[in-house]
Amino acid sequence: MGACSSTGCGCEKGPPPTLNIEPGEVKGSSPRPLEATGGSEKTPGGQTLSGGAIYEGQWRGEDKHGQGKLIFADGSMYEGQFDSDRKHGTGKYTYSNGSTYEGQWKMEVQDGHGVEKLVDGSIFEGQFKNGDKCGKGKFTWNTGGSYEGDFDANDMHGEGRYQWSDGRSYTGQWRRNHMGPSGTMQWTDGRCYEGQFRDGKKHGEGKLSWPDGRSYTGQWDSGRQHGVGIAVTAKGLSRKSQWEHGNFVCWLEEPPEVTGETAKT
Repeated sequence: MGACSSTGCGCEKGPPPTLNIEPGEVKGSSPRPLEATGGSEKTPGGQTLSGGAIYEGQWRGEDKHGQGKLIFADGSMYEGQFDSDRKHGTGKYTYSNGSTYEGQWKMEVQDGHGVEKLVDGSIFEGQFKNGDKCGKGKFTWNTGGSYEGDFDANDMHGEGRYQWSDGRSYTGQWRRNHMGPSGTMQWTDGRCYEGQFRDGKKHGEGKLSWPDGRSYTGQWDSGRQHGVGIAVTAKGLSRKSQWEHGNFVCWLEEPPEVTGETAKT
C-alpha cells in the first residue's frame, strides 16, 4: 500500500456538521420562547399584555390556564396548553423567523418529545430536556445528511449513526459532535474502517478493509497510517510494515512464502 490519500486509505471528506453551528445561524435548540406576563383587564377578544403581547384563551383567576394562544409583539406565537400562567403540556411555538417547535412543554421550556423544524428546512424529532435536545432523536439537515441516536445538551453524544448525503455512514460512539472513541465508517465503494477515532478522525488502533480483500490493521494518527501495522494483499498475503503520517517507511519482516494454494487465489 502506498501513502495515505482520499482514494487509497479512505480519508474522510470532512466530519459531519455540528449541531451548534447550523445554516441560518441557528445554534443548538431554537431560541428560548419569549415570556409575557401581567397586563390590562381581560376582554372577550383577548387581553393585551405588557410588551404588546396578546393572549386569547382560558384563564384560572389571573393566570393563563388551559388552552390558549399567545401572540408576541415580534410576531412569534405559542398555541397550546398553559398551567398557572406558564406554557405547560403540549403546544406549538412559531418563531418570528419561521422556525417551529411542536410537542411537549414543562414549566415554560421544551421538555419531552417534540418536533423542531428550522427555517432552512432542517428537522429534529426526538427528546428534549429543559429546552435542549437530550436523549434519543433524529436530526436531518437540509443538505440531506442525517444523524439518529443519542443527544446531550444539543450535541451528538453517546451512540448514534450519521449518514452523509453521498451515502457514506458512521455508526458508533460520539463525544460532543465528534466521532469516537470507537466506531465503524463505511464508504459507498465498499471500503470499511472499524476501530478507534479521535476528534472525528481515525486515531489509535483500527482496520481498514477494501472490497477486493486488501486490508491494513494497525496504528493510526489523525486519519493516517502511523506506526506499525499488518498489510494484507488481495491474495491473502500478510506482512508487517512501518508507517509515518500516511507514508510507507519499510517492511518489518521478510515477505511470506507463496504456496501453491496462495498462488492460485
